[in-house]
Amino acid sequence: MPCTPAQERMLHADAAGHGKSGPSASVAKKMLAEHAATRTANEGFLTDGRPYRAEYWAHEQVSSMTFFLSTKGMESYSNQQFIELLEREKLLAWRPGGFKSAYAMPFTDPSGNDMWPVNVVVGDDEQTFAVVLIPMRAYERGLPREA
Repeated sequence: MPCTPAQERMLHADAAGHGKSGPSASVAKKMLAEHAATRTANEGFLTDGRPYRAEYWAHEQVSSMTFFLSTKGMESYSNQQFIELLEREKLLAWRPGGFKSAYAMPFTDPSGNDMWPVNVVVGDDEQTFAVVLIPMRAYERGLPREA
């Protein structure tokens, strides 16, 4: 089963518990299968016409969103600017007085596009920090389906 970049990062985060080489292929597949019910996605356009892909996933009692955006025209964006962008575009809203997070590090996708994966902590097992404002589609066997 192919992995999305967000899923690959999830597996790499889990690698700490599986030695320096990370989890074996069979363990990685099992880890993805365990989280299959908690992975959803959506694609759309920002108000400036820029396409985005959003992925919601949960792991170890933490729910997260990753928004994939082109870096074009946003090459020097700060994490605070991404927080403001996500709010302004009505992709999500933070709970009043809650923890706001948006962590981004640029990468080049397999097609050669420079992208920002913007990672947001939505909540943990004790509280919700942000509310997702866009509809999400569930995954089944790695393919999106209507929820």
